[in-house]
Amino acid sequence: MSSISLKNITKQYYPDSCAVKDLNLEIKHKEFIVLVGPSGCGKSTTLRMIAGLEEITEGSMYIDEKEVNSVEAKDRNIAIVFQDYALYPHMNVYNNMAFGLKMKKMKRDEIKERIEKTSEILDIKTLLYRYPSQLSGGEKQRVALGRAMVKEPKVFLLDEPLSNLDAGLKARMRLEIMTLHKKLDATFVYVTHDQTEAMTMADKIAVMKDGLVLQFDTPYNVYNNPNNIFVAKFIGSPRMNVFEAYVQCSENGVSINKDGEVISINNSDAERIKKYSNQKILAGVRPEHIKIHNDNNSEENFLSAKLYIKENSGHEIYYHFRSGKDEIDIVVRSVSEMDAVNNHEYKLWIDPEKVHFFDAENGNRI
Repeated sequence: MSSISLKNITKQYYPDSCAVKDLNLEIKHKEFIVLVGPSGCGKSTTLRMIAGLEEITEGSMYIDEKEVNSVEAKDRNIAIVFQDYALYPHMNVYNNMAFGLKMKKMKRDEIKERIEKTSEILDIKTLLYRYPSQLSGGEKQRVALGRAMVKEPKVFLLDEPLSNLDAGLKARMRLEIMTLHKKLDATFVYVTHDQTEAMTMADKIAVMKDGLVLQFDTPYNVYNNPNNIFVAKFIGSPRMNVFEAYVQCSENGVSINKDGEVISINNSDAERIKKYSNQKILAGVRPEHIKIHNDNNSEENFLSAKLYIKENSGHEIYYHFRSGKDEIDIVVRSVSEMDAVNNHEYKLWIDPEKVHFFDAENGNRI
């Protein structure tokens, strides 16, 4: 078993600065957890505390229900893979992978058996007698993973391991790491600032900001039910469109009004936003839940907007609009190209079933 429990964990470097604040996470055996957030949010510090490389200022950490606050890193049965691979340049791949096992005084035959087994899994058997300078970026990454695997740890910690790779190799290595996780009886905790990596790899995502976990949930729930405006904007590419609107309640039902244009809300959200009647809220809608219309006579559930940029990524097209007096940016995602003209005004149909609502003051989900 390899469960991890973080209870009220705080890391304070200076009296007036907390890198991590009162963090609580429950990570189950064999889960693949991703800590994601912008630079400086505390995700790598959290990983280093799990590894035993950073002291905990306050709180308790448990691995398999055993408190490990005072347990040294070498005694936690944890392996960590860093962004820069940290391979010894004067050692070949075999000796890089064997180094940690030799330090534990493991028998030579057992070391050889573990390295051969691991090298087959990672398809690096032909690289065992090459040196790091003779390897590509992807090969170095697999060797770094192999060096961690031969320890047969309970927990794998990965600190932005794909940051130095090109886009194509990143996609391939994502699949390799996910496949590796399925093969091993171990828990993975993965740190990244790339929300695409988080969404595609994780069983659960912990979205962090300023040392706090803002949401810890499945990728589906984080994307479709964000707890607050930060999570809503951070997860998703292109990010969620957000605009200010006023709630209107009448005999005809509940709606939101942006610059005189009305979106009717007839689902369960209507009850939740009623209490904001005649008040400003923030409304959010994903780019795939907006459609472009040429019919300028359309009224309900439409926003007027002027096209200013079209991005063609091959399999998808992103249309960038400016809407309203405040000229907010609205991005529309489409799988098919339309004959859209820059600086021309269009009507954007907003799917009322897919609108998210947030408090304008604190940014929390309504």
